[in-house]
Amino acid sequence: MPRKLVSIRRVAELRPIAYNSRLQMALVDGWTCAVRTGAFTRDEAVLLCEIDSFVSSTDPRFQHPLHHGATAWSGSRGVHVKSVMVNRSSHISQGLVLKLADFPEVQAAYYNDKEKALDTCFAEMLGVRKWEVAPGEAGTSLGPSPAFFPKTDAERVQNIKTLFTNKYANATFQESVKMDGSSMTVYYVRNDSQFYKSVPALPEGARKADLKNGRVGVSSRKVDLSCADEKKNVFWITALRYGLPWKLHRLGRNIAIQGELVGATMNRNRHGYGKGQHDFFVFAIYDIDKQQYMPPKDVEVRARELGLKHVPVLGYVNIHKIAKSQDDLLKRAEGVGMNGKKREGLVYKNVQDGRWFKAIANNYLLAIGE
Repeated sequence: MPRKLVSIRRVAELRPIAYNSRLQMALVDGWTCAVRTGAFTRDEAVLLCEIDSFVSSTDPRFQHPLHHGATAWSGSRGVHVKSVMVNRSSHISQGLVLKLADFPEVQAAYYNDKEKALDTCFAEMLGVRKWEVAPGEAGTSLGPSPAFFPKTDAERVQNIKTLFTNKYANATFQESVKMDGSSMTVYYVRNDSQFYKSVPALPEGARKADLKNGRVGVSSRKVDLSCADEKKNVFWITALRYGLPWKLHRLGRNIAIQGELVGATMNRNRHGYGKGQHDFFVFAIYDIDKQQYMPPKDVEVRARELGLKHVPVLGYVNIHKIAKSQDDLLKRAEGVGMNGKKREGLVYKNVQDGRWFKAIANNYLLAIGE
């Protein structure tokens, strides 16, 4: 499901902040956001800009005492909404809660069709973009990633409203470590498949992608990457090091292997790899013919069979037995990861329906300034 970066929510609760009469904490679904005292009421419909929003620095409607300081990014100046501590208190503010009345264009949509508006992302309408660090050495693009497999978006735990209801009381989740790098997908499509005609055209010198009975591709989160410059492209370098084009060709199935590319040039090298070192950790396999993800345990088995590393799996758990709230899972997400570094968080994947969500550790977000 595409992330709704800017959406209409409701204030579930308002909490005071000790020794700070100017601000209070608004609980919006699983998010906690600092707001001006008295500006909002419980159960009020509001506009929420989640963390990683890049908002206008000149539009007064987005001004906030904690989220300020314009920065240049992607050709424009604005404010990066990120996790911040509230005046050195124990409270963490994550997002902007804004008055719906200040955005008449959104309010009109809400009054016209509430159900539709609640399911709408208003980021494009308001000129809000998702802040992203450009992946290092992404290489030459062949165009957008193929549409026959989904992007690897995982919802944040703060947005899973029904997690602690009876709906998930008996559900089992795979609990794994969230790796901090760049999303990478290696896919194979047979030339007798209905999906074969939709893959991007290959440039000259791309023989390793064009195999006898099908086509292999390597994608970042957004684009399909050319193997013509394979010696410079760390995505293709890593796929070739694991022999994935030939392994998938021998397997002969229409599948997409999705994982995290981590290493020296990925996302500020937060796992502490040595110069020039990179690695690929599988976290999902998508059956292109069935248009669905394989069960988590099957993914672990298939990764071993292909000689690939799987993201570290901590076990299979019942969420209701290990936590009582989203806050409990956020605290559980804190810990030590690879090479003694703070881990980014944890990922929980439902073994019944394959849906997953992530719990990003707050101490990690504060440490990296997001």
